[in-house]
Amino acid sequence: MTTAQFLNLERDQNIQLVIIEYHNTGELVGYVDLGSVGNQLCELERVLKRKTRCSSDGVAKFVLVLMVRGVTSDLKFPFAAFSTAGVTADFLYPIVWKAISILEVTVKVKVLFCTCDGASANRRFFKLHAREGDNFIHKTINPHDTTREIFFISDVPHLLKTARNCFSNSYSHSKSRTLWNAGKDISWMHIVKLFEEHCDQNHYTPCPKLTRGHIDLNAFSKMKVRLAAQVLSETVANSLEMLFDDSVSETVTFIRMMNKFFDCLNVRSPYEGRNKRNPNLDAYTRPDDDRLEWLTKDFLQYFEDWKRTIEERGDFTDAEKASMQLSHQTLLGLKISAHSITACVKFMLQKGSQYILVVLGVYIGGSTECTFSQGQRSRVNAFPTCVGRARILHVFYAGNCSFLNYYSDHIPLSVVCTLFLSCFLNLFS
Repeated sequence: MTTAQFLNLERDQNIQLVIIEYHNTGELVGYVDLGSVGNQLCELERVLKRKTRCSSDGVAKFVLVLMVRGVTSDLKFPFAAFSTAGVTADFLYPIVWKAISILEVTVKVKVLFCTCDGASANRRFFKLHAREGDNFIHKTINPHDTTREIFFISDVPHLLKTARNCFSNSYSHSKSRTLWNAGKDISWMHIVKLFEEHCDQNHYTPCPKLTRGHIDLNAFSKMKVRLAAQVLSETVANSLEMLFDDSVSETVTFIRMMNKFFDCLNVRSPYEGRNKRNPNLDAYTRPDDDRLEWLTKDFLQYFEDWKRTIEERGDFTDAEKASMQLSHQTLLGLKISAHSITACVKFMLQKGSQYILVVLGVYIGGSTECTFSQGQRSRVNAFPTCVGRARILHVFYAGNCSFLNYYSDHIPLSVVCTLFLSCFLNLFS
């Protein structure tokens, strides 16, 4: 089987509102440019709405980056970048499918899935692939090979953060939610009480990783996946169960469900499960692995049962019932990712893979964010210009001296050369 790749659709990255002239070509860089089709759609929208927000002559605020990552190799390449002032699903559709066409037809690699965060434009992009009678979309037919399907994945680290954010707003912070299930509250105040009574001033704490930064969240700390994963952990669940009464039982159950979900989708090494004595971190070696069945049945059924208990609770408005559970965007993303990642793992195992590691940097997004965060650690402006974003991508990938040396041994050189040439000659023509 040809080395399988996937297309990673990352969210927009912020840039400065600056127009720069390339001294060698005289080209002005920094205006909105979504390709010929996208620019025409922008112009049509501007004419219909008589607005200039989406006009192709507007100054770009973001950069939309399409990343290509290998499933059976370490290929990591920024395939295309578009300067935008905000993208909708109508603009994403032709861009993504042109990229898939180039990868499948010109570069001769197989696209297995697309992954992105839960932005409204990305969710709408998924829905554009719905056929008559479809109520749930997590895959579509590959037009270049009807024997294969292309799956959609909602970025799991983002889902973990949004689930934690809903949890943190339950009776705390903004108090926009009152999570409730099976007659008991799922409250962030249980976490606050655990920290203040047993962790804050004690020398021997049951949760050594829990700090004030995990409890009192701000706009910056809400962006850190590490803080969300350490709160929604087995250690915190065990501590709550051991130190408090039965009133925290539903909070414990919720934390354990999210912890197992994250562990099942964070398999980084064939030996991590053995070394940490956690079977949820074992590599996937069989299509009938119990964890795959748990993801699509027990895990998703937990939220269906939760929703049913709320419907049966009593006389509440729709808004009040919605506040008693996670946001509908998070629930939809969990369902999409559970079904799609399970199908992708089974597909790869059935094609002959010895084992599968569901690594957060491969099956799940974040490549572009990692790239720009490294640039920021290297004292690059956190909000560079459009040209600055391009330079970060160019220096980080093309400037990696081990790139061609590594891929010359693992991927045919013709594939690597075609990938570079198609990126510049086809996609930006």
